[in-house]
Amino acid sequence: MHPARARPGFRGFPPPPGGSSMDSLRRVATVTTVATLLLITVGALVRASGAGLGCPDWPHCYGRWVPPLSVEDLPPSADRATFNLAKTWTEYLNRLAGVLVGGLVLWTTWRAWSVRKAARRVFPLALGIALLTGFQGWIGGLVVKYELDPRWVTVHLFLALLMLALLIELRETTRLGDIPQSRREAGMPPLLARALKVLLWFSVIQILLGALVRGGLEVVVQENPDLPRDRWIPTLGSVELIHRLLAIALALAVLGFSWRLARSRETSATDRRLAWTAAFLIAAQYGSGVGLHRWALPPTLQVIHITLASWLFAVLFLLHRRVR
Repeated sequence: MHPARARPGFRGFPPPPGGSSMDSLRRVATVTTVATLLLITVGALVRASGAGLGCPDWPHCYGRWVPPLSVEDLPPSADRATFNLAKTWTEYLNRLAGVLVGGLVLWTTWRAWSVRKAARRVFPLALGIALLTGFQGWIGGLVVKYELDPRWVTVHLFLALLMLALLIELRETTRLGDIPQSRREAGMPPLLARALKVLLWFSVIQILLGALVRGGLEVVVQENPDLPRDRWIPTLGSVELIHRLLAIALALAVLGFSWRLARSRETSATDRRLAWTAAFLIAAQYGSGVGLHRWALPPTLQVIHITLASWLFAVLFLLHRRVR
């Protein structure tokens, strides 16, 4: 028999056991990870369009599994004055996207069960993601119940980031299997590896702080419906200012880290590409933040802003996982 072909990142060692089943799980985990990122974007679209309460109940929508198509279809107890067909269906499609991601997570868990003997950590990790997905759905119901309370929205976003991190962890586990850390390819100088951990947590804090800022805007609009759009941000006070100052610090830190990592001789070509990707994402994300402030929070830029933030977190976590 011919020896197993080595894969990149193993310094000539054979791939982890499991063969095509492990490859299949890795592909499914990749699809689920990308779908989760897209779901975060859809959630940002719902928030930016003001459709968060387009369906005022959960898990139903106006007491139905399929939303009404007109005012005439509303139940007698519904407030007809607040019904908006576009917002209702925007929120409903967001829920359908969540169901799709839930299905992908279950598929991932089933595939993980099939290779549990090849990599011991795979199935418990996949099962944890499945349980977290169910819990996330319950939290989504609380977000609706408490009418987009910023605290519950922030918890909802944090769990989405945690789910994203665990999916990346699962994908990388299928790549490395149970190979000891000492036998893996070195990827980053220790000082940069420690700096990366700090950046990772920094990005999480900044994303959650941004969610609180966005939630504060919802409160401002509800309490002052006639307030001009260009006056929304100044009413937020110190929270928005802290978020803006931390954005500058995070942008400089990620750009500096990416430059140092890309110049390091200990870094693999893949990690250098990820470093430049992180640099591009933070530059674009900071630029979108400037645009939000300058042009009075256009909805399109709101969606772009949170999308870039989630992709930046994913890239930083992937870098962290590759060299951990």
